[in-house]
Amino acid sequence: VPVRREKGFFVLLSQWQDKHFIFTYLEEYKKDPGNAKPFFSLTVFDELVEKKGLALLRGEVYFQQLSMKEANQLMKNVQKFYQGSERDYKLVETFNKSPRDFDFNEVLRRVP
Repeated sequence: VPVRREKGFFVLLSQWQDKHFIFTYLEEYKKDPGNAKPFFSLTVFDELVEKKGLALLRGEVYFQQLSMKEANQLMKNVQKFYQGSERDYKLVETFNKSPRDFDFNEVLRRVP
C-alpha cells in the first residue's frame, strides 16, 4: 500500500492475520522477510457489522516510523481498496491472484 510523502511515496507490505492488517516497509521485507519489523497495525472490530452495518478500526504505529498523518492516510488507503469501489478492490484481487497482471502505477494514480 503506497503512502505519499512530500518527496514521493513509500510502500508498505501488509499481511492479514485474523482481524489485523500488519504492515512493514517493503524494502525491509525484501531484505529479510522473516525478521521484517511491523511498523503499523490496523485492527478491525467487526462486532457491530451484523446489527449496525458498522466496523470500527484502530491503528497503532510502532517504532515511530510513521507520522500520525501518514498513519491516517494509510488507514484511508486500506479502506479505499478493501471497501471502496469494485474497481479499487479488483486491484487487490489482481495483486493476490494474478501478480503478473498487477499494475502498481494504477494504484499510485488512485491514492491521494
